[in-house]
Amino acid sequence: MSKPNPFFRGSELPRLLVLLVILIFGLVYFWHVLSDRDVPAVEPVVRADDPPRPVVPDQAPEFESVTDKTPVGLRDMAAYVTLLKRVEATSPDALAGKGRRDVLYAHLWDNPAHSRGVPVHLLGTAFRSIRYESKKSRTGWLHEAWVVTTDSHPNPYVCIFEDPPKGFPLGAAISERVVFDGYFLKLMAYEARDVRRAAPLLIGR
Repeated sequence: MSKPNPFFRGSELPRLLVLLVILIFGLVYFWHVLSDRDVPAVEPVVRADDPPRPVVPDQAPEFESVTDKTPVGLRDMAAYVTLLKRVEATSPDALAGKGRRDVLYAHLWDNPAHSRGVPVHLLGTAFRSIRYESKKSRTGWLHEAWVVTTDSHPNPYVCIFEDPPKGFPLGAAISERVVFDGYFLKLMAYEARDVRRAAPLLIGR
């Protein structure tokens, strides 16, 4: 009568140990990557019975020539640069605290002049991300992310910023959960499948 085979043969045990070590290192690496990513926190909810805050557009002269539903042009440049400098002078926490959570896509679309220069808070998904050289930026580069939110889908916001988060992807087809706080400049015209459309343009971080 032969003895039953042990559960693990001697030749298999080293391979199992190697696989176990690889698994452990993989889990540690995965946890490290996730811990380095900026994961959006739970968003505070704006309640209907909260005291409403008035929306006050920026009345500075730089904003008087801004034109909606056109591409970004010379008439928009003074306000564009003003907002870039305003973002640079504002800490991320301060800008996040100013961002209006009760100003939605419909408000910007229906009455853009009423929200000109107003800081807006977005939580959404970036599906396109590009960067380009710009003399307007202190870094020499500007980043542009196209973002859809729950209230805007399928229509995008265009978000302009100088300092991308660590590991933020570039590409024409990405899917990245983002939080963005930025000042509303205008409804920017763009071409989509030979049809002219417009999207709210925000400058922030």
